[in-house]
Amino acid sequence: MDKQRFLKGEEIDGYYVDENMKKVWLSELDILEKLIVVCKKYNLKYFLAGGTLLGCIRHKGFIPWDDDIDIDMLREDYEKLIEIGPKEFTGKFFFQTVDTDKNYYRPHIQIRNSETTAIVEHEKGLEFNQGIFIDIFPLDAAPNNRVKRFIHSRLTYLINGIGYAAVMINPKVNESILKIIAHYLAKPIFWFIDYHTYFNWFEKIIAKYNNEKYLDIGEISFDYHDKCIWKREWFNETVELDFEYLKASCPVGYDLVLSKTFGDYMTPVK
Repeated sequence: MDKQRFLKGEEIDGYYVDENMKKVWLSELDILEKLIVVCKKYNLKYFLAGGTLLGCIRHKGFIPWDDDIDIDMLREDYEKLIEIGPKEFTGKFFFQTVDTDKNYYRPHIQIRNSETTAIVEHEKGLEFNQGIFIDIFPLDAAPNNRVKRFIHSRLTYLINGIGYAAVMINPKVNESILKIIAHYLAKPIFWFIDYHTYFNWFEKIIAKYNNEKYLDIGEISFDYHDKCIWKREWFNETVELDFEYLKASCPVGYDLVLSKTFGDYMTPVK
């Protein structure tokens, strides 16, 4: 792959992607390429997800106005990646979880390039690795019963929100009064409970229905909405498709996944 050619700004589907965004893309593709190697080495199944999956199908790469890469993994493969990740992602690559980075709290894995910087505005001043990253989300089961799903989703949103507010909101730079209040309400909880213990409790609640293999699955630790909960069989197999200059795995039922999530996904919406 000619990196210098890739880094040139260009118009894609009527949208101009400048050289700076191409640098971000290249850094993320570098991480994805490493992830693909690791997953093949350990026979782990992964899937392009969200806007990344949409971009793969519609643009054979990034959506021109998108800036990140999202990956889904079935919970069992996700847990295996957590076990081997810290020893496989070394050097410039940093395997980031609640357990590998102090003062960090997110309900999914991020793999970062430590030679870069990408600080979210409201996370300035927080002390954890803030290199350019890709997101990896676990796929967990959601109950089919609407009442159970509502209770499960509200409970997990509340528990995760408390953890995030306490650890990841910096009241010195965050401009949202509501978020600042949430931080000061949540912070005292962690004077009595270690946030790693708290996070493990949160994940047990998320995984409550995982033994029921007939249930639908989704990124319920992150985005617990009906449109983002899919039939398990749509992820039974993978299909390798072009994503920029890489070949990446997509769920065999990608059309059904994208249709449920985005509707008419082949019509661009900027």
